[in-house]
Amino acid sequence: RIIDRPIRPLFPKGLINDCVISAMVVSSDGKIDPGPHAITAASAACIVAGYPISSPLAGVCIGMMNGEFIVNPNYDQIKQGDLYLTVAGTSQAVTMVESGSKEVSNEKMIEAITLAHQEIKKLCALQEDLRKTAGKTFHKELVFYLPDETLKKELQGKIKIEDLDGLYKPLKHEVYDALGALTKKIVEEHKDKIESEEEGK
Repeated sequence: RIIDRPIRPLFPKGLINDCVISAMVVSSDGKIDPGPHAITAASAACIVAGYPISSPLAGVCIGMMNGEFIVNPNYDQIKQGDLYLTVAGTSQAVTMVESGSKEVSNEKMIEAITLAHQEIKKLCALQEDLRKTAGKTFHKELVFYLPDETLKKELQGKIKIEDLDGLYKPLKHEVYDALGALTKKIVEEHKDKIESEEEGK
């Protein structure tokens, strides 16, 4: 999950090629959380393999003890500290933030995220160097599945604000039920067109 959330948006829209990323800790001193490093490792693997992610990605943890920030703190520092922040991002932007903390001011939180992004930029730059020295060319054909633009425009004109308002529910299963009902309604309204297109394939 911690890898998937920030890396998924970096793949081209509509790409349906299989891509399996397995992060395995081969050696560890048992003192540092490997999770954020797995984010960086996953990105580096894609970069070296030539897989078409739009930008290198990196993950960093920021801890805080006695008002001082610690980059990639160990477990003891996390336990004793006031902040444990996991940040992922590219050289251009922060794309994921997860936080566990005691009471921390907004100013300190912003400082921590800013520091994390500075470290992320360094890791992304290293991956760009890695691409130049060890990067491969991706030889497999990329396969994309994107919605038909004509149908997309037609559906945009059919879906009303009231339909979208109906998706705002307090419970997740209610949202899914409402979305399922809306999808069924749209499919029924376009049943003839869908069937004719299926027959034409």
